[in-house]
Amino acid sequence: MRCFLCIEIKKPVIITKILQFQDEFKPIDARIKFVEAENLHFTLKFLGNIEPTIIDEIYSTMKKVPFSAFPINFETVGSFPASRPRVIWIGISEGRDELSSITTYLNQNLKNLGFKPEKRKFSPHITIGRVKYVNDKKSLMSLLQKWQNQSFGKMNVTSFQLKKSVLTPKGPIYTILKEIEG
Repeated sequence: MRCFLCIEIKKPVIITKILQFQDEFKPIDARIKFVEAENLHFTLKFLGNIEPTIIDEIYSTMKKVPFSAFPINFETVGSFPASRPRVIWIGISEGRDELSSITTYLNQNLKNLGFKPEKRKFSPHITIGRVKYVNDKKSLMSLLQKWQNQSFGKMNVTSFQLKKSVLTPKGPIYTILKEIEG
């Protein structure tokens, strides 16, 4: 089963602001698949396809993460890659160190279970849309610039999850398998 470790975005006021941001892209000549409100999250580590028999071992590692509740402030937007946008994201100005610490711990300690550490430097963000194509790149980039310094709000991170992801034609369906409270 396809799995990943993440932090859910649960605060309604933040979700509402993200949905407003997504709506602003509708007039642009582009095809963008937006992430549904219930699927918004920070990916801590993508695990890929795993055997169900290893879930308890992953959970055991999760329980050892030095984790307590911390605030995150959402207030920057951008795209990957900047030159030819494929992913539209929202970043954070507060909580970076805590998220980096969690991902570093997971990368180091899941190696024992056969998971390779990430080669790329961790860049905390929420993917809010995937760009399939864009005919009006100027308008898309202008919209990103307009929202660059907008605040989406602040939330306390109180838990992180191991989720299963089932890909369907209508989009992924996520199910929480395990959760750690901080």
